[in-house]
Amino acid sequence: MSNQSEQHNQPDNSAGKKVFLIIIVIVLAIILYMFSGEPEQAPVTVAPEAKVEPIEPEPVAPIVEPEPTPEPEPEPVAPEPVEEKVALPELSQSDVFAKSTLEQLSFDKSMLDLVISDDLIRRTVVFAENFSRGELAYSHLPLKPLQQKYQVTESGLVEDGFQVDEDNWQRYQQYVDLLQSFEPQQLVAAYQQMQPLFEQAYEELGFPEQTFDDVIESCLQRILDAKVATGDEVLVQPKVVYEYQDQQIENMNEADKLLMRLGRENLLKLKAVALELDRAMKSKEP
Repeated sequence: MSNQSEQHNQPDNSAGKKVFLIIIVIVLAIILYMFSGEPEQAPVTVAPEAKVEPIEPEPVAPIVEPEPTPEPEPEPVAPEPVEEKVALPELSQSDVFAKSTLEQLSFDKSMLDLVISDDLIRRTVVFAENFSRGELAYSHLPLKPLQQKYQVTESGLVEDGFQVDEDNWQRYQQYVDLLQSFEPQQLVAAYQQMQPLFEQAYEELGFPEQTFDDVIESCLQRILDAKVATGDEVLVQPKVVYEYQDQQIENMNEADKLLMRLGRENLLKLKAVALELDRAMKSKEP
């Protein structure tokens, strides 16, 4: 009985040894794992960063701005001459002043012998006012009257007809020469200087609706529009006075017929003077 019990105990002892050995192995494995640490990793070689040298910019020549050209100093502008106002005399005492003004302006003072100095401004205003309306106020003409008589020649164009003698036109030439002895701009300037006297004389006539400037403009326009004689105009003498056979001419107003009697050459010269005076008058308007 004892042998059988021994035989039964032997297997139990060997199994216990095996279990003990397994436990020891497991414990050793745990201890080794705990003390072994993490496995070392192979060192990674990191390439050093390349040092980037800063690129220095090439030196740039500084931009030199040109010095500003100094603006030229404006030339001093001479002040416009101020026309000095001349003290005018009274209208009734203006003859000497008016005549001396004309003497200063005319380059042929001998022509001034044709001018009537007595009440010169009033005469001029009255004659001009009538002339502007186509009438002739011979008694107020500021010029000495013609000395030669009106000359005609018999016309071969019609029976009992006449034509103006060419010598007749010479009578008027001296008056045209008188006007041409003045420089238009200066003559207009002198008129404007004495304008208050002319306006006063014009107001005496009782025409408040316009100025004497308007009268002058009408006179100049009448001259510019005047019909120029051809020299072939036929005259007849039904009574004492010669008349134009052409009724269209005869029915013209006295001022326009006077302009025709000046003759072609004289009237063209007068038109040229009137044109210059008209331009000078308009250039002086404000």
